[in-house]
Amino acid sequence: GYSTFARPNNSARQCVLVIDDESAVREAVTDILGMHEIEVITAENGQAGIDLYSQHRNDVQLVILDMSMPGLNGVETLARLRQIDPDVPVILSSGYSQQQIADEVKVNGHTGFLPKPYDLHTLVSKVWQFLPGTPEP
Repeated sequence: GYSTFARPNNSARQCVLVIDDESAVREAVTDILGMHEIEVITAENGQAGIDLYSQHRNDVQLVILDMSMPGLNGVETLARLRQIDPDVPVILSSGYSQQQIADEVKVNGHTGFLPKPYDLHTLVSKVWQFLPGTPEP
């Protein structure tokens, strides 16, 4: 497949964990990132996401985390992920504005924000920002 983003030759395989309770969102992200040869594993809730991350933490380079899910919410899930690995990069996604969630979550070098609904280009460029060894857009 062709892609507008060149894939670096020396990069290891890139793996992103998507934690979102909407299957349509999980499928869309898997398809979009798949076009860029980024492997995606998905979880439908916070607890499943934490379990998957524990199992695959050596492979997962980035987590995309929905803020509003039944069960463990995004904030709680984020806290657990950070307990496993304080440095794991996480992109928080939400239908709320960044302003509305910024009080609960510090958005910093390890934490990004992606408003919903996703814009395809925003999603890809945001993911490239956090993945190691990716080209500057």
